[in-house]
Formats: sequence, C-alpha cells, structure tokens
Amino acid sequence: MLLLPWLLGGCSNLRPMPPDLPCREAAFAIASRTEECTGDLALADARVEAFQETYTCIAVDTTDPAFDGPAIAVEDLFGCSFSIRELPCELVEEYGDDLELYLLSSPSCTWIIARNDGEPLGNPQ
Repeated sequence: MLLLPWLLGGCSNLRPMPPDLPCREAAFAIASRTEECTGDLALADARVEAFQETYTCIAVDTTDPAFDGPAIAVEDLFGCSFSIRELPCELVEEYGDDLELYLLSSPSCTWIIARNDGEPLGNPQ
C-alpha cells in the first residue's frame, strides 16, 4: 500500500526534456566514438568544439502544444546519437574530422541538427 500515493500523484519530480538535448547527445556521441576508437580524448574534445562551431541545434519540444516542428516520435529523437554510437571504429577512422559523415549515419539527425551556414545536412559544401 505504500505505492498507492505515488500511483495517484504520479511522478512529481519529472521535468520536461531540454529541447536541444537530442542534438547535444549527437555531439557527445561523436566524441564518445572518437575516444573509444582512437583513445584520444583531446581529439574527441576538438570534435565537439568543431560541432558547436559548425552546427546549431534545432529545438524539438514535443511536449509543447505550440510546437510546429516535424512530426516525430519522442523515441526517434535520439536515433541520431544512437546511430553514431553504433558506428564501427573503421568508419570513425574513415570519417575522421568530417562531422557531416557522422551526422548522415541517421536520417533523424536532420530533424535535430542544422548547419550554421543555412545549408541542409548532406549538401555539398
């Protein structure tokens, strides 16, 4: 019976997800795979900095009734970072510092990340 008040009141400490969290997770996924595959923490940090200089996060707040962004499921928001974390080390080595190649590993990256120069992901530079 100790669970009854919790069930009736719900989880009172739940907070909404920050709208840029899926994008930030993609940057951290690139850093994580870089460190895991190369052992080079400085290179991983440099790639996060390059990500922040080159890309902007698209705010995705599916809990906001006024949200007019893409119709995507909440579980798909993290498809970008999941795909990057699953990249084999051979691809991480091949992609090197070309962050766009990491981001093209999942179509969901285009829902949460945009280039600072206004070009869509995947367009030749």
